[in-house]
Amino acid sequence: MKKMYKVIKNKKSYSTTYQNGTAFVLPNLLTKKLKADRRFYIVQRIRQYIAAIVLGIIIGLLFGCAMFYPYKTSPQAIKQTIEVKAVEVTTTPKITWNDAIREVFPKDEAGKMIRICMKENGKQNPYALNENTNGTYDYSWCQVNSCHKPKNMTDDQWKENLRDPMFNAQQVKKIYLSQGWGAWVVFNKGLVR
Repeated sequence: MKKMYKVIKNKKSYSTTYQNGTAFVLPNLLTKKLKADRRFYIVQRIRQYIAAIVLGIIIGLLFGCAMFYPYKTSPQAIKQTIEVKAVEVTTTPKITWNDAIREVFPKDEAGKMIRICMKENGKQNPYALNENTNGTYDYSWCQVNSCHKPKNMTDDQWKENLRDPMFNAQQVKKIYLSQGWGAWVVFNKGLVR
């Protein structure tokens, strides 16, 4: 291979002259577009380096804060004995409204009372509420009138208690014992016999 001894650079080309006198001319390949592309590449590369440096600083700060954060108390093992006792849980089956009526009323009257209450509140909705023209309201399964509410209970307490089938059946029996079947409109209209 022949050695180069002189390189002449001008704006349009590079020329190289060898010792034997031959010249080799290489045109400048960096046109204006290529120069702009190269600048863009360099700018992008610089931005990547800056982003990497900033990310490294942020990660270093987070790691440094986590490593050197002074704890107020040092963690220590807790020595505690926990005693566990076995408890037997018994659940009583939820009583239905009809079962409560059968339990409170005599057998010969329970069926009639169930039919009356089914007519009064066909869907057996414990939240059923009907307002009367005299300002009172009928509530719950058997549409117990608010005039039968005990004096020591608020309306909300009484409504909540009437949702319990046994309490409701006891209230219905009190009304039946004091007024008979006529306390219920459906019986008075002959809808239940």
